[in-house]
Amino acid sequence: MLFIFSLTLVISLALYLFIVFSKSNLKRPALLVSFISLIFTFTLYFQSTGLTGFKYIETYIYLENFFLDSEESRHLKRGKLFIKLKEYLETKKASKNELYLLKNRLNSINEFDLSALVLEELLNDPAGLPKALFSEYTQILFLLDNRTFTDRVRKALLRAFIEAPQDTVVLTLKGLEAFQLEDFDKAEKYWGDALSKIDKEEEKELIKKSLKTLYLKKNQ
Repeated sequence: MLFIFSLTLVISLALYLFIVFSKSNLKRPALLVSFISLIFTFTLYFQSTGLTGFKYIETYIYLENFFLDSEESRHLKRGKLFIKLKEYLETKKASKNELYLLKNRLNSINEFDLSALVLEELLNDPAGLPKALFSEYTQILFLLDNRTFTDRVRKALLRAFIEAPQDTVVLTLKGLEAFQLEDFDKAEKYWGDALSKIDKEEEKELIKKSLKTLYLKKNQ
């Protein structure tokens, strides 16, 4: 339906511009016909899609402008966009592929509060999606909540551990959670499992340092 609307709109606009710049004596009546055609196009589209069609276009335009803005401008618009995006997500009109790409774009400009909103919607129906999204969502919430295990972080981490128990991010966070609860045996197990699955040396070193701190705590 959106394709038909776009095609009709382009044709109507082209006709309108042609008439405006032509020297025909029929310009005034033709302009009226062209204008009516545009109104009819919009009316037909929004009658068939309801307000969700308008919300889609409005939110899309706002989002695209948001991506082009400076970081300072984005800061001023973030609250409004959060509301618009939440309202649009509630319409359930976006495909999983669209949401996945949007999440990546938001992450690329460090808009993690907005990408968390998109991830939450994606994980409401995770069938066919990468399991890594569970750990990504949990990690983003952990960072947004100042690296503390708030209720929503614990809930997300529990679900991530059920869905992707071998994910290194999940294991690392489970180890940190256990460490903060002074359950050092569990922390050692989680971090040991994570260490055996990590390939990057920098990440290995971070886990090794955490384990050293853990051993010092255990021996006190």
